[in-house]
Amino acid sequence: MRSITWVAVTSIVILGAFSAAISATAGEKEEKTTIDKVPVAVKATIEKATTGGKVKEIEKKQHGGKVIYDVDYVKDGKEKEIEVAQDGTIVKTEEKTTIDKVPAVVKAAIEKATAGGKVKKIEKEQYDGKVVYDVEYVKDGKEKEINVAEDGTIVTSAKKEGDEDDEDK
Repeated sequence: MRSITWVAVTSIVILGAFSAAISATAGEKEEKTTIDKVPVAVKATIEKATTGGKVKEIEKKQHGGKVIYDVDYVKDGKEKEIEVAQDGTIVKTEEKTTIDKVPAVVKAAIEKATAGGKVKKIEKEQYDGKVVYDVEYVKDGKEKEINVAEDGTIVTSAKKEGDEDDEDK
């Protein structure tokens, strides 16, 4: 009888843990949507930002308790992304770029940080009025990432998931 009770209690604890994990991630769910299903203000912002381009995907996300529409599109031959709040405000922009198109001070910082490695991707991100260049690169056989501010300051440096070292060398 004791072993049956123990199994039942253990099962309840495990199920409770799974339920908590599911509830914690439920607030961050994403769902694909279309331009005709977004609020009017969001639609107007998307149409204005993507004029002359092509929308690839729209995702409706919960982020920090707020609904955000993440829009991937191509314009002028460049892959871009905007995040739009329900009121139509653009809260973040992202645009893929290359080392030769970033400001000289940013280029110098990237080249110094990635010396001996290979840059895989650079994205220019703008949010809260700040521009940051998100740089993904491979160095010493490990995928790494740095974020460089417009003034060339490295604001964060991190390894990509799956790396075992905590340091970025």
